[in-house]
Amino acid sequence: MRDVRPQNASPGRARAWALLWRDYRLPATPLLFFAAFFIYAWLRVDTRLVYFCPTQYFPEFTWDRRFLEEHLARPGGPVEWAGALLSQFYFYRWAGALILTGAAALLSLTLWGMMASAGGGWLALLAYGPALAVLLLAARHIHCLSLVLGLLAAAAAGCAYVRAPLRGTWRRLAAFVVLSVLLYYLAAGAALVFAALCGLAELVKPGRRLPGVLYLAWGGAMPFLAGGLLLGVYAGDVSARLLPFQHDADPRALPLMLALYAVFVAGVVLSRLKSARLSGTDRPAPDGAEPAEEAARPRRAGLRRAAVSVGMLSVVVCVAVFAFDRDGEMLLRVEFCARQGRWEEALEAARQVPVARYDLLAGSDVNRALFHTGRLADEMFTFPQHSDALVTTALALMSTRSASPWAVLKLSDIMHDLGHVNDAEHLAQEAYEQLGRRPWILERLAVMRLAKRQTEGARVLFRALSRDAIFGGVGAAWLRRLDADPLLAGNEELRRLRASMLVEDEAGAPSVEEMLQELLARNGRNRMAFEYLMAYYLLNRRLEQFAANLRRLPEFGRTSLPRHYQEALLVYRESADRPIALLEGAVSEQTARCFDEFAALLADHADDPEAGRRAAWPDYGGTYFYYYLFGPGSEVR
Repeated sequence: MRDVRPQNASPGRARAWALLWRDYRLPATPLLFFAAFFIYAWLRVDTRLVYFCPTQYFPEFTWDRRFLEEHLARPGGPVEWAGALLSQFYFYRWAGALILTGAAALLSLTLWGMMASAGGGWLALLAYGPALAVLLLAARHIHCLSLVLGLLAAAAAGCAYVRAPLRGTWRRLAAFVVLSVLLYYLAAGAALVFAALCGLAELVKPGRRLPGVLYLAWGGAMPFLAGGLLLGVYAGDVSARLLPFQHDADPRALPLMLALYAVFVAGVVLSRLKSARLSGTDRPAPDGAEPAEEAARPRRAGLRRAAVSVGMLSVVVCVAVFAFDRDGEMLLRVEFCARQGRWEEALEAARQVPVARYDLLAGSDVNRALFHTGRLADEMFTFPQHSDALVTTALALMSTRSASPWAVLKLSDIMHDLGHVNDAEHLAQEAYEQLGRRPWILERLAVMRLAKRQTEGARVLFRALSRDAIFGGVGAAWLRRLDADPLLAGNEELRRLRASMLVEDEAGAPSVEEMLQELLARNGRNRMAFEYLMAYYLLNRRLEQFAANLRRLPEFGRTSLPRHYQEALLVYRESADRPIALLEGAVSEQTARCFDEFAALLADHADDPEAGRRAAWPDYGGTYFYYYLFGPGSEVR
């Protein structure tokens, strides 16, 4: 094959390219690595969980000219627009895996390009570092795709600068300034990373320290010069955009993004130092060199590469196996399945969440899933329970995780299911203001307006939904149905909401009990309001009110008492100040025997209640008996 290398290439550069060609003449290693990366991201990392997670860190996007123009009008906007667009395709698991793999591969490719002058060997393996960082971000379910794309733009510009065949200080300086200004418009604060990479690349090169210092100084002044003078924006507004320090970035991304920057800095600096060393030692071996020593060098180099490859493989396996946040995945899966009405899958995921990670929001989804599968009154105490998990109250909104719009949207979901249209709409509007144009929020708001017969307001929202990259077809389908029937009188969901919705808003903020009672007064066949009211009484140990409402059970088609209702009646009979007569057959023999065994076990541990609690948990932890004595709030009974 004809040698296509330039004839005037320097001996040092020729040797560097020869080393690189020798070590990576077949791209088998990177191809296999990124093929495995894609398979892992596809089968293990479910990007749909991130897409459906109601957090302000996931960007909104719409196919709208105004939305595009808003991004094109500000520094960093083009990359943010691209990141928001690609993020929408996290809805498809395979597409999300492909996006992650592409970002990781391109980052590694740019780092390879910047390190090419150092040849192959162990240093080339550092180029896999960015892929490992992206893998860690995905394994921890941290979404910061726009930050990764910003770094990719900076790294690509840095690679172009380092590899450009420019001679002379002024030419290189002009190329650097042009690239930095262009990058500042495309990626805002990520241009600082570009300036740092170029400045360090020049600093460690003999005779190029002054340009390196100038590049670093330009990087610090560029937000004021390029932003203020050329683009007419205040530097403080955009200098942190597309960096992990921006105010709307997920704080969990900060350490991993800093590690990602450090990999690029280390790769550039070490490769330039090695390149300088290779250039300084590029001369023929002395006449007296031992042939055996010369022959052993390739063998030793091969052993070093093999050892480093094994080490890299070990790191990859550790990241893939041990860094994956399985508990966090199960919490997100509960949310994902509940959002789509896949109730059985939501319950299955909830069973895999450790008690230490199980929070009020997961509990509210579990209770909704139990209701929709007809098992709330039979199985609710087989899951961790708290009175605030039934209907997320203002107290629940103050918890750490619930401080986000997550809890607001969750409460809107509950109010929607209960038929409390006004509150469901108000809370969805609150979530919209914090999260932006998420498709299910737009649909929720539009359906609430339809329930209130506000057809034109619903049309506006459905038109906005029709411009969504993923759910646009859903909005278009709603608009077609509205054209055929403006009130959608035949829609079962709308008929349910209209039958249950309160005619007038309540004065002040009613308690959970008052709200559920008002819903029942409005629609006596509101089964969810009834079951939630009974569950509320059980969770708060208000057994007298619970027993008083049992008479309404036949109105909902129940001819026998659910398991937890039977257990609560037995507890009520034992704890009441007066004798309570139970109807014959109200409590099954199995439930009565279980209660007697539970009481006998506690009697055996009367001197040590804590030991009794531990002994009762394996067999009775899923009963109302156990919750009544040992559940949250038992100390204030």
